[in-house]
Formats: sequence, C-alpha cells, structure tokens
Amino acid sequence: MCIRDRDYIHRENHNINAMVVSNIDDYDAYIAVDNPDYGTDVPFFELTASQENLITNPDAATRTYDSVALRLRKRYSNGWALDGSLVWSDLTGTASYGENGYGTGFDDLNGFVNADGRLPYNSDWVFKVSGSVDLPWRILLSGFYQYRTGEYWTPYAVFEDLWYNDNSSIYITERGSQQYDNRSVLDLRLQKEFGLGGDKAIAVFVYAFNVLDSDTVTAVNERWGWYVYEWETHPEVSQWEGSSTFNDTLYIQTPREIRIGAKFSW
Repeated sequence: MCIRDRDYIHRENHNINAMVVSNIDDYDAYIAVDNPDYGTDVPFFELTASQENLITNPDAATRTYDSVALRLRKRYSNGWALDGSLVWSDLTGTASYGENGYGTGFDDLNGFVNADGRLPYNSDWVFKVSGSVDLPWRILLSGFYQYRTGEYWTPYAVFEDLWYNDNSSIYITERGSQQYDNRSVLDLRLQKEFGLGGDKAIAVFVYAFNVLDSDTVTAVNERWGWYVYEWETHPEVSQWEGSSTFNDTLYIQTPREIRIGAKFSW
C-alpha cells in the first residue's frame, strides 16, 4: 500500500455574471417576525416601482471552496488491488454551482436575504474505496464503496401580496442550516470466465448496484410555506402559513439494481 497523492485545493469564484436589481432605492424594508418553526425574524423588501435590472458582476456573488484529499493505492499484485480516498471539503458563499449565469437570485433585493452560508451540492466528508480480488476457478470479484456526509439545504418561504415583487422566495434561516442524512452505497461485480479454446473466452458477469438497498433521502421539498403580507396593518395582521408538504421526500437513493451480462473475446 502506498500514498498515491495528497492534495489541498483553495478556489475562490468572483466576478460571477448575474442579473441584479438596480433600483434599490425603490424598496421599503420590513421584518417578518417570529417564524413559528424556527423562531427567526426575517427581513424582506417590497418594491414600490417597476423593477429595473442590469447584468453585472456583483461583489455579493461569491463562492469559496476548500478541500484536503488523501489517496491511497495498492497496485494489482498477488491477485488483488485496492484504491481508496478520503476527502474533506467546505463550500460556502452566495452563488451555488446550480446558480451560474443570470440565475443567482439577485434580480430582486430579497435574494440577498440569508444568501450567504453553506452551499448545496457538497458533502463535508467523502470516503471511497474500490478493489478487486482473483478467486478460484477464474472468478473475479470487484467492488466499490462510497460514504458521504449529508449535503446542506435551506428552507424558504414565498412572500405574498408584495407590490411589484409579489411572490418573492426568501430563505428564512441562515443558508445551509439544514442537512440531509449521511449516506453510503456498496456496488459489487462478480465475473466468471470460461475458456473456449485458443484465445477464445466468454465471461459472464453480474453487477449489483446499491447492494444494501439504502433508501437515504437525497432531496426534500424546501418550501416551508408562505408569509402573507398585509400592507395596511403590518406586522399585526401579516402572518406565517406553513405548508403541509414542507420537508416531504422528493428523491431517495437509487434502489438496488441487478444487471446480468456476458462478453465474448477472441
């Protein structure tokens, strides 16, 4: 077993293209007090004139990534091989990988609320190991195991009855305040080769993906609900309204799958 490599990565993304609201002086600032589930007071902004936008590189659109990786490898010898890695990473900022181009959410002032924090599509820790071993009777067993800590997500609410920016979506907690469960997946491959004389051979193989049939949740409904703004009597009459489908499962780990195949060589 030898150390294959060790890496440290630090990457900062700035000058990200974004469609940004330009008439910020036309906003009135308010507070939505005491969310019933999180106890948070959420600032929000009502636009009182037609929205004006420009395409620019706002200073507020940032993304910072740090990672440390250790990789180990045992080259094939004596009938077996092993390859593994352990990676720690940290992804923070306001513009996630899924929000490139003009979709950074800054086309309305409410997009800046609670925008900075832990970004989605990243696991703090990822461990991977793959290997293969030669078994008797020309049988080859190989496998791949992966463990990763849960990715981060953020509940948001839709703010209703605003003027020119009605139905704005606003994060109601710090970015990345929630985390999915950790998940692990084991894949196996078993192959048996039959000689047919000379250089001819046929190999029959079985793939088993997600052998343990993990059903870890990978995506949920992140919309907490609504905040109904009553402009004449805010904040006394304005109110939070939770959604019955908040946190409902949208996707789970792909279930166990078995594939059987064969290949002929000559």
